[in-house]
Amino acid sequence: MQHAFRPTFAIALLLVLAVAVSSIATARAQSVGDAISSALFENVIYAQAKLKVSTKLVRLKRMTVATGGDHLALLAEDGTIRVWNLLRGSQGRPIPAGRDVVFAPSADGTLLAIGDNAGRIELRDARTGAAVAVLTGDGAITQLATSADSLLLVAGTRDGEIEIWDIAGRKQVASGKVTNAPITAIAFGAKVLVGGRDGTVAIVQLGSGAAQSIDKLDAAVSDIRVAAEGKQAAVVTQKGHVAFVSLGGSTAEDVDLGNNGLFALGQSLRMAATMDGKSEIDVVDLANGKTIAELKVDEGVIIGLHVDDAAGSVMAATADGKLLVWEVSSRKQILSIFIAPTGWAMVDRQGRFDGTADGLKGLSWDVKKLNFPVSSMRQAFLDPGLLAAALKKSARAPREVPKDLQDAFPIPPTVEIEVVPGEKAAGKPYQLIVIAEDQGGGIKDVRLYHNGKIVSVGAVLEQKDAESKGRHIRVVGYNVWPVAGVNTFQAVGTGVYDNEGQPVELRETFSGQPGRGTLHIIAAGVSKYPRMGPQDQLRVAASDAAAVVDNVATQGKSTFGKIEVHKMLDGAAGGASILRALGSLKESKAEDAVLLFLSGHGFGNEQDWFFMPSDASFEDPKSWLKATEIRAALEQAGAQRIFVVVDSCYSGVTVDKFNAVVSFQTRFLENGLRGAGVQVLTATRRDQLAPESVELGYGFLTYVLLQGLKGGADLFPKDGVVTSQEVARYAYDTLPQVFRSQRQKNPRAFQRAYGDDIQEPAIYSLGADLTLGMVGQ
Repeated sequence: MQHAFRPTFAIALLLVLAVAVSSIATARAQSVGDAISSALFENVIYAQAKLKVSTKLVRLKRMTVATGGDHLALLAEDGTIRVWNLLRGSQGRPIPAGRDVVFAPSADGTLLAIGDNAGRIELRDARTGAAVAVLTGDGAITQLATSADSLLLVAGTRDGEIEIWDIAGRKQVASGKVTNAPITAIAFGAKVLVGGRDGTVAIVQLGSGAAQSIDKLDAAVSDIRVAAEGKQAAVVTQKGHVAFVSLGGSTAEDVDLGNNGLFALGQSLRMAATMDGKSEIDVVDLANGKTIAELKVDEGVIIGLHVDDAAGSVMAATADGKLLVWEVSSRKQILSIFIAPTGWAMVDRQGRFDGTADGLKGLSWDVKKLNFPVSSMRQAFLDPGLLAAALKKSARAPREVPKDLQDAFPIPPTVEIEVVPGEKAAGKPYQLIVIAEDQGGGIKDVRLYHNGKIVSVGAVLEQKDAESKGRHIRVVGYNVWPVAGVNTFQAVGTGVYDNEGQPVELRETFSGQPGRGTLHIIAAGVSKYPRMGPQDQLRVAASDAAAVVDNVATQGKSTFGKIEVHKMLDGAAGGASILRALGSLKESKAEDAVLLFLSGHGFGNEQDWFFMPSDASFEDPKSWLKATEIRAALEQAGAQRIFVVVDSCYSGVTVDKFNAVVSFQTRFLENGLRGAGVQVLTATRRDQLAPESVELGYGFLTYVLLQGLKGGADLFPKDGVVTSQEVARYAYDTLPQVFRSQRQKNPRAFQRAYGDDIQEPAIYSLGADLTLGMVGQ
C-alpha cells in the first residue's frame, strides 16, 4: 500500500541531496587505493585490506591423520576433538573426548576411535560425536589406526602389544606381542607395520596377531608409511632418521632429516616435512635427502604436520587454533583455516572463503579503519569445498575470482537515515530518507529493513542520483507502515559485488494498540511428479506439508486473531498455484506473520535456486519455480515476521555435486531469502529418495520440526511459548541425532542414499522472531 508522493517530501529529498553533494565537494580528497596495513598473505587479492579475526579460536594440542590421508583429527586443550574431511573440505562437530587420550579417525572418515589409559576404546560418529560402541581391551592405549576399508581397527598398548578389532562386529579378532616397549606408530598398507619406543619395527599378521620383527632402529619410531605397492615402507625416528624397510622389493637409501622436531611422511614416500624451530618447515625429497622447499611460518606454533605428495602440499596445525596450507612448488602459504569453539572458516590468498555461519562471523576485512565481514563478499568469493579443491582432492579447481579487484578492496557505500517530520502513529504512513555515498566500490543497492524485514521496492517514493568529485551519491525516499510500539529501521548500502556496507540503525516509537494479526500459512508438498520417472518420485513430502499445516494452524489459534491457510499437496501444488498463494501476501499487514513450507525436489545452477512444483520436470526449465520469484513475493508482503522452511531433496552423491548443492543453497538463502529479511530453516539433504522411516512417519526435518512445535523447542527460554528461532535452533541440535538413530536401523539404505554423510540443517536468521504457538496449555 502506498500514499501519493507529497510535495513536502520532494523538497526534503532535494535538500538532503544538495547537502550530501556539498559535503562531498568540500571533503578532503583521499585515494581509495591507500593501503592501511600488510595483508594476511603476500599478494592477497585485496591489496589494501588486512584480515581481522575477532573470534576466539580453540587451543590445539595434537593432530592425527587417518590411513590414506583423506581425514585428520585435532585434539583441543579443552578435551574436544574435531575431525576434518579433506575430500569435502569441512569439519565435523566438536566431540568431547578428554585431554589425555589417543585418537584416530577411520580411513573413510565416518568414525573416530578414542583410546584411554584403561584400555577402553570408544567409537564415535565423526560428524556428530554420537556414541557408536565401546571396545574394552587389556592395556593402556598408545596408538590407533584403521584399515583402508575401515573394517579393522588396530590398537597398540603401553605394554608393546597390539589388539585387532572387527569394527562392524564390535569384537576383538586377534592380539599379539610386538615388543616390551610402548607402541608408538601403526601403518596400514598391503601389510601392517608397527613401531615401538625401543626402535622395533615389525610386520603384524592380521589374522593371528603374530608379529615378525624386521628392523631395530637406534631411537623411538615416530611415524611409519607403507608404499601403495606394498614393497617398501619408510620409518622415521625421533632423531630424524628415515629408514626404508624392504617388504619384498628393493629399498631406497636411508635419509637423515637432521633434527629431532616434528616430522611427517608423504603417503607415496616421495616427500617428508620436518620442523625443529618456529619459523620454517623444510620439505625433503626422500629419494635423495635434499631440501626442495623451505616454507616460511608467519603465524602460530606448529603442533602437527601432514604432507600430501599427490597435491604437492603441506598442512600444519598451530597451537592457537589454525590449519595452514602451503603449496610446495611455489613455496607460498595458500590457505588459512580458523577453528572456533562452535565453527570454522577459511580464506585463501585470492580472497576466496568457505566456512560455517558461526565460524565466518569472526572474520572481516579491515580497510581504512572499517571492518567488512568476509561473508559480505559471498557473491564473488564464496567457494564451498574450497579446501578439497585447493588440495586437489576435488575434480574441480577453486572458483574463478574477479580480476578487477587486485588494485583495491571494493569498499561498499556508507549510509545515513534522515526522518521526514510527520505523525508517529501505527498504521499511518511514515517517511524516511536513506543517503548512500560511494566509497570506491560502487553502489548497487540501497536497502532499508523495517523490524528485520526488507522494505520492498514498491515502498520507494523517489530515488535521486548525483555525482561530485568522482563520487556517486544516491538518495532514496521510503514510505513505511509502522506497528504500535518500538519500530527498528536499518539501512545498508551494497557495492557492485553485492557486498554490504556497515548498517545504520534508527529506532522510533509509534502510538497505537498492538494487533493480534493474521498467520498466513503457505505449504506446498510434492511427492508425486507426473512428468518425472519412477526414480524421481518422493514418499512423504506431501504428507509432511499437511502435517505441518495442521499442527501450526491448531497451535497458532491462541496467538493470532486469524489463520489463513494455503495447503497445496501433490497435484494442487503446481507452479501457478504456489505463485498465486505467494502473491496474496501483498495484502498482509505489518502485524501479520507468514510460515512458508516447501517440501519436494529442489536444486540450483549458477543463476538461481529452484523448487520443483508438481507440474515440473527436470527437462523443462520454464516449469521450475525460481528463488527470485519467491523472494520477490516475500519482499512485497506486508507482514514483517516471515519463517521459511525448505525440506528439499537433491540428486547426486559425489563430493563435487554435494559442494555444488551447498553453494547453490547458500546463495539462495544468504543472497535471496535472508537478504529479504526472513528466517530460514533448511534440511540440507543431498539424497534423491530419502529412506522412509516407518517409525517416524515423516521426513527427518519435518519430524524434528513437529516435535519442536509441540514443545520440544520451548527451551530458549522455557516459557510456554515456541518461536521460529527456538524451532530452528532445536532442529539444528536434534536432527543429526535423529538421523543417526534411524541410520543404525537401516544402514544399507542410508549408505545408498546419503553415503557417509549425516543430515544437518542450516539456519539463516535476520528477521524478527515469530511466535508459532503456546504449549503446555
